Amino acid sequence: MSDAGNTCNKRGRLKIFFGYAAGTGKTCAMLEAGKTAREKGADVVIGYLEPHDRPDTSRKAEGLETVPCRVQDHNGLKLREMDTDAVIARAPQIALVDELAHTNAAGSRHRKRYRDIQELLVHGIDVYTTLNVQHLESLQDQVAAITGILVRERIPDDVFDLADQIELVDIEAPELLDRLREGKIYHADQARLAAQNFFTEDNLVALREIAMRRCADRLNRIAPETWARDHVLVCLSASPSNARIIRSAARMARAFDARFSALYIQTADNRDLEAADEARLQENMRLANRLGAQIESASGEDIAGQIGIFARQTHVTKIVIGRRGRKSVFGPVSFAQKLAEAAPDSEIFIIPDPEADTAAGTGTRNQNRGLKRKATDMSGLGLQLLVVAATFVLAWAGEHIGFSQANLLAVFIFGSLAGALYARHIWQSVLSCVACVILFGYRFAHPVMSVVLFDKGCLMAFAAMLVI
Repeated sequence: MSDAGNTCNKRGRLKIFFGYAAGTGKTCAMLEAGKTAREKGADVVIGYLEPHDRPDTSRKAEGLETVPCRVQDHNGLKLREMDTDAVIARAPQIALVDELAHTNAAGSRHRKRYRDIQELLVHGIDVYTTLNVQHLESLQDQVAAITGILVRERIPDDVFDLADQIELVDIEAPELLDRLREGKIYHADQARLAAQNFFTEDNLVALREIAMRRCADRLNRIAPETWARDHVLVCLSASPSNARIIRSAARMARAFDARFSALYIQTADNRDLEAADEARLQENMRLANRLGAQIESASGEDIAGQIGIFARQTHVTKIVIGRRGRKSVFGPVSFAQKLAEAAPDSEIFIIPDPEADTAAGTGTRNQNRGLKRKATDMSGLGLQLLVVAATFVLAWAGEHIGFSQANLLAVFIFGSLAGALYARHIWQSVLSCVACVILFGYRFAHPVMSVVLFDKGCLMAFAAMLVI
């Protein structure tokens, strides 16, 4: 059997040259590694190279065979893409393919370049490629928070984690900024714009630290496993912000070298989702799967109870949920409290989730819930009227048994406080307070049957209650 036939019987190996920003030297390091392998007798070709008009990069590529790119027309533009079929037909031992996270032009066989690379690996071709830390899916929110820039081109973390070798191409942030000012990364106008946005020293230092930590996390994960591993559980929903919670849980699972599960609880409220919510839920499930989570589902109306059952059965040590917002201190028991009772052996991590509709497994905003919320608001208004009526009746009874005006004032102040305590909205609280002022002034304050109050202290007391 020929050497080529033997090569195709084994999967190729993937080596990623990893950096924290453009200009750190990833592409040059990849080309140097390719030349070194060629000097040792390996058959090396360039499958795709993005020189970015950098003379140093072009010089590094001299002497290496290049497989011609496929040129594709897109809206009148000529776009260069790697010719995957031509590389496979050439069958080198090593292919150098720049920019792992690149999105291919419309009409390509694969939407993402990492899929092309996976195809080369299946054909037994070793691949050297390049990647920046901001292109990892799980780090999207973290990078956006640091730089203020949302990176569109991303790859699943398992592509990075399953690579056979990661080489961190590092450079100090001040040195990288010097390269930027010298025009070695971008042209002058583009460099000035980059220096004002992405390429600030604080951003670069933070990204460099993230890249180093990510490499360390990967090393920890591929170390021999112990029997007592942590188990991280994230709760899935159709909420737009659920993706951010999933990424946070994935980072936690990676940091603790933990098993990672994603649980969706189906209830009567979310059984018939609208098309947009259903699509978002499926996308969140796919995201969790790409980040390494085992997708699980359960059914039941008691969401906290279902999560607790799953946590006990699978030995979950950490549960990650979203939080819609603050609960009233006078309101019902919070979801987190219920979950703590249902899963007493698990740590609970609450990620602020202002867009979510529930704290855990649901989160769909549909019309039925909107109607229920409106009904709740109306019931709250009825409760306010009941409180005011009860206050009036209590004051009327007190007047007949000899209560002084000061005691009657205390009854109405108590009624205002009770109205505020049970109000659904601030306007309901204000309404009950104003009603108490009018009723007290008209019926019980001197002169009776008039809204004129001789004792201005009464008004001050009600004003204080209104502020409270």
